[in-house]
Amino acid sequence: MRTRLLEDGSSSAEANRIVADVDNRMGDCILRLYRSALNVGREWQPGLANITAPTLVLHGLKDRPVPPELADVLAGDIRAREVVLLDAGHWYPLQRPDEMAIALNTFWIK
Repeated sequence: MRTRLLEDGSSSAEANRIVADVDNRMGDCILRLYRSALNVGREWQPGLANITAPTLVLHGLKDRPVPPELADVLAGDIRAREVVLLDAGHWYPLQRPDEMAIALNTFWIK
């Protein structure tokens, strides 16, 4: 897991902190989640067109499990007001917390 985090843009310190928090139960949950992701969105994607609230899509530019192009697809499906691509990977809330907070606060005050 540490190697994957480093490849995804996490610093060594960030990767160590994340891995330290992953016990066997958490690892099993993550593995089950990834294995269940064969048809991601099948059960909820049709309902996206019903979203009427202003939305923001946050995504990492270096996200390998979920490519950044899918952020634009999602944004189109929900008619997002804004898409913010952060210089981070899949773990952008941990990798770029300040930038994420700024993006959220900026969106909320509009």
